Amino acid sequence: MNNNHDRNKTLRTEAPALAAPDRPHQVRQERVAPPRGWCRLELPAGTYPVLDYSAFGVAVFSDGSFRDQRAEQAGALVLGDARQVDLTLRFVREEPRGGGLLVAFEILGPPLDTDCLRAALLALKAIAPIRLDAAAAAELPAGFRLPVLEARQFLAQLAGTVEALDTIVPRTTGGETASLTSGVLQAVHGCLEQTLPPLFERLAEELRAMPPAVRRQAEDYFSHHLATFLRLAPLGERACRRSEGRGSDFDLLNLICRNESAGATLFAKCMHHHLLQQPCARALRRRIDFLCASILALLSPDRPGRRRILSLASGPAAEVQQALRALDQRQLDRASFTLVDPDLEALQFAQRRLKELCRELGRTATFHYRHLALADLLRRGLPERFDLICAPGLAAGASDAEALETAACLRSLLNPGGTLVLGCPDSADPSRPGLELGYGWPPATRDAAALRLLYGGLPEELRIEADPGGGNLYCIFRKG
Repeated sequence: MNNNHDRNKTLRTEAPALAAPDRPHQVRQERVAPPRGWCRLELPAGTYPVLDYSAFGVAVFSDGSFRDQRAEQAGALVLGDARQVDLTLRFVREEPRGGGLLVAFEILGPPLDTDCLRAALLALKAIAPIRLDAAAAAELPAGFRLPVLEARQFLAQLAGTVEALDTIVPRTTGGETASLTSGVLQAVHGCLEQTLPPLFERLAEELRAMPPAVRRQAEDYFSHHLATFLRLAPLGERACRRSEGRGSDFDLLNLICRNESAGATLFAKCMHHHLLQQPCARALRRRIDFLCASILALLSPDRPGRRRILSLASGPAAEVQQALRALDQRQLDRASFTLVDPDLEALQFAQRRLKELCRELGRTATFHYRHLALADLLRRGLPERFDLICAPGLAAGASDAEALETAACLRSLLNPGGTLVLGCPDSADPSRPGLELGYGWPPATRDAAALRLLYGGLPEELRIEADPGGGNLYCIFRKG
């Protein structure tokens, strides 16, 4: 008996807002609670947000006592900006609710068509982003808005054409299929390269002329219309996740260094291939070649003795992998590699890959792995001293003070005669405006004059080398 009493008490407590607390529990019409701010009740006394409604009643929120308690009064239910239905109402009760009052009314006359209202709410929610987009677009300069729409139309048409082509390209075996796909990738890349970079450059110029508040709105507009296409590429998705703080440099670098076809559809593969061929992606692969050449020069037969090499923010350690393939066992016996990265996943990947590569080549090498953030390295240093320190990218995004502090710390880790190589993306990269706008990538850059001004006062001999292919600058310090 007690159990039934407790259960009935619970049912009464959880009954709809329209049910008076002294009524016995009974079958009631479904109560619908619309999203906050989407539904209002217009009354002679004012307009009130709707808390819930059913076929026979409606409850609203009032921040003060509801004085108009007439036996009968006219009202209208409004969804969004649209008047949905006129009602005849009778005041039922009011009770405390959330710092104000819940005011309940009975609907006199025909029951409310809740199915119709539910459909109207679903429609309003579905079209709300379109309405907001149209309102936001009206505030943006036509010089920005129209190129975005032009880019969306171009990418949509190209995607449809390429996916249709995917059903036409003959399916053969092995290398023949790869060759056919490669032909499509090259052709589509040429089309994308001819259209997107100049269009994105126009958009970047428009953005630079906007005040910050409008610029943020414009970037959201760009993302709303184009992100679906730009993020089809695995490299594009990784770059966007990184710029949103949900991905790592390692993911990005690994895809660029592998330089392989990837994507769920033929058009996704085309977008991925297009990004891999951008000047800054090609420059990153050349940077790997440059760092590898520095390692090989240090371990050349005419420079005998043991050598220690430090790779800072090592990521997938692509330059070490490349050097490992080029060095013989006698050179490797003289070398010790230390890899430092704040990303544990990157270190674990590099460890696995280097171990696999040693087994594949039938060689042995000495590797040390340090899971360490740059701030901890600057504060604690390392016990070893090195003959070559490779720190690509550390001269790019940091402030002048941070860049100088980092350089001073790394110089202190050099052996006499040792070399420090700091890499920096070159600000002259023509692909940067579009990639920065679309993906938040590549990182901030400096030009050669800015680097010389920044590091020129340091005591070590400084040499700045420009990548012959463009896109990279190298600050090379040699400790006397």
